[in-house]
Amino acid sequence: MNVGRGTPFNARSTTSSPAIVLLVFALLGPICARAEVKLPAIISDHMVVQADAPVAIWGWASPGEAVSISLAGESASAKTGDDGKWMAQLAKLKPSGESQTLTVKGANTLTIHDVLVGEVWLASGQSN
Repeated sequence: MNVGRGTPFNARSTTSSPAIVLLVFALLGPICARAEVKLPAIISDHMVVQADAPVAIWGWASPGEAVSISLAGESASAKTGDDGKWMAQLAKLKPSGESQTLTVKGANTLTIHDVLVGEVWLASGQSN
């Protein structure tokens, strides 16, 4: 295309019909929409979860996808909503000095290593 060199530019030939664009998205949407199970950054290797309290694990996946989690002999499952968000809650876990593995399964499998179950303390203050 020689735009600016004396050849007339035909804008119509470079634009797509809205109907064609919609058709392409309608056909490819289910293929492209398949999302892997994802977790927030706070759920990662070397984390500590609170003992003797329910443990909530959440994330994102394809809408309607079944997700299962397991940690320290406990397991739970959830199904994603229309927005792709899911949350599953494990029963109260007993404290342990051994590192555990958190497994999250959906379309893919995520493995979080070296998870401890114990006391989680949050402290703040000011030092003068």
